[in-house]
Amino acid sequence: MTFDSGQGMPLSESGLNQEEIRLQSSLIGFLDSRWIEAKTAKIEIDHVALKNYFMYLRQYDPKKTSDIQAINGPLVYAPLVLIKCKIIEPQIKSILSAKRQLWDIKPSVNYPEIDHNFAVEIAQSIIDKEMKTDGIDDMEKVLQIKVEEIKDKIADEYMRQAKQRAVKMSNLIEDQLQQGKFYNSLVDMVSDALIFPVAVIKGPIPRMKNKERFVNNASWQVEKYKEICYEFDHVSYWDFYPSPASSSIDDGYIIQRHRMQRSDLTSLLGVPGYDELAIRTIINRFDNYDGALVGWVDNIIDN
Repeated sequence: MTFDSGQGMPLSESGLNQEEIRLQSSLIGFLDSRWIEAKTAKIEIDHVALKNYFMYLRQYDPKKTSDIQAINGPLVYAPLVLIKCKIIEPQIKSILSAKRQLWDIKPSVNYPEIDHNFAVEIAQSIIDKEMKTDGIDDMEKVLQIKVEEIKDKIADEYMRQAKQRAVKMSNLIEDQLQQGKFYNSLVDMVSDALIFPVAVIKGPIPRMKNKERFVNNASWQVEKYKEICYEFDHVSYWDFYPSPASSSIDDGYIIQRHRMQRSDLTSLLGVPGYDELAIRTIINRFDNYDGALVGWVDNIIDN
């Protein structure tokens, strides 16, 4: 069934006109082809990841287990990988969990070029005010020395201000990382980094959060408000699918197989770049599945 949009464009029951449906279908086809492409290309490296994971679990892979059982051999597995991981993993996590900043910002030494004529003008003014030029044989040399002193002072001031700005920016970034749970995600990522070919952190992710603050309206009161916060998530190796042609994070596309709870979707309401109507439609349609969209998401993944 279709409806008239009032602009000569027929609407479907979903509220989309035919052109929007065509574009949507085209986009779905494009994403589906990339998903199949990335999933197929990752099969080979997934075998390596599985092998590593079985070593971590002190188990033979299913094929090796079957071969050993066929000859009634023992399934004893030397826990060398597990022992190494168990030794180094808590040490790395301890470092990352420390309540101190693990990085720093240093200002660039490439400050703007100091105008020579400007330095000469200042130097000449200082000489005229503070020095008696009578009896000085080489005024040109005195002026040159003073110009260099002026340039050094200007350069020192540039560096002083740059260091102040670097400290302020460093504190701002550190606050954002702490509030965005970056270090928690980094700790969660350690196990993947030790076992799998790649470990992934995703962020910053914009999410709408409920906040409270004190406001002075004749008397101090608690005011509730919403604010977009930027957070970080650890992404499982098994849910990460890069472009087959990529050699770094900046090459090609990246697909994440992402399971979302109701709270994950509601945190995107009001965030720029997300379709609020589409999000509310999905929430309302599947709101009876025990508060989660597991059935819908798993169906999408299976397909």
